[in-house]
Amino acid sequence: MRSKTGLLMTAAIFAAAGAWSASGQGAASTFTQAQVDAGRAAYAASCAACHLNDLSGSNDALPLTGRAFLGAWGNRNAKQLYDKIHGSMPANAPGSLDEKTYTDLTAFILYANGAKPGSVALTPASTTRIGAVANADPSRDDARSIRRFRLLRPEACDSAPLRPKRGPPG
Repeated sequence: MRSKTGLLMTAAIFAAAGAWSASGQGAASTFTQAQVDAGRAAYAASCAACHLNDLSGSNDALPLTGRAFLGAWGNRNAKQLYDKIHGSMPANAPGSLDEKTYTDLTAFILYANGAKPGSVALTPASTTRIGAVANADPSRDDARSIRRFRLLRPEACDSAPLRPKRGPPG
């Protein structure tokens, strides 16, 4: 009788763990470290001039990391983020980058929000829920480290148009 109870308890634990994983909690990341590295370089070349080196945003360029980002994107999926970036960025030439670059940028943004790379590459069709893999909790080491990194500004960034700061009306 005791072994049946133990067997049932073990089965219940595995069933609960499977349900928890299927609900999106603890879901595996769907991008690779190579995509993060390529995305970081693409971000420096095409995005940092407006969204800033630390992804915090400026003026009309919204933040791409942190609570505000996850509040807006946490319940959406990676495909929706990819589609948004592809359809509207860079602001002066939407859709001008290749599919790989947009995919790498999406992976980098997920990484910047605490998602961890894995062995499966991100694709433009990935339906992984962003909030299931990303957590920009400032107490997490990976979230703190992304704020500490500084991108090198290549010369191409210096020629990107910057939006003027808005002054007080009047």
